[in-house]
Amino acid sequence: MIFFYSYDRYLWKLKFSKIPNLSGKWNGRIKTSYGKGEEIDVEVNIKQTWSSISIVLKTSNSKSKSKTASISLSEARLVYQYFNEPLSSSVATLHKHYGVTFLDFDEIDRLEGSYFTCKDRQTHGEIFLERKK
Repeated sequence: MIFFYSYDRYLWKLKFSKIPNLSGKWNGRIKTSYGKGEEIDVEVNIKQTWSSISIVLKTSNSKSKSKTASISLSEARLVYQYFNEPLSSSVATLHKHYGVTFLDFDEIDRLEGSYFTCKDRQTHGEIFLERKK
């Protein structure tokens, strides 16, 4: 049990595993299909162990939390399903919704990909992130 805990939390980061360490804070932008294709600044916080990963994305209007997430090593891709909750100050057309995000990591400090939302919201877009140093 002690070995698993140590490996799960710390040792895998020492290159004992092929799983990339995406933990940390990320900044970037979303190009959305909503409206006239506006760009939105985002902050992302990724918490990761060897056995789990969680993603929180914040904008000035809402906060999204991952419900499920996985890393595909063969595709160098992070995929997660999220639930988005608008802030009370956001526009009336923004409501709670689910979505899916695909982020590729060719470089360990850059994530790029796309997202789409559930059928009642029907938006999609591109995401560009860089890890904070």
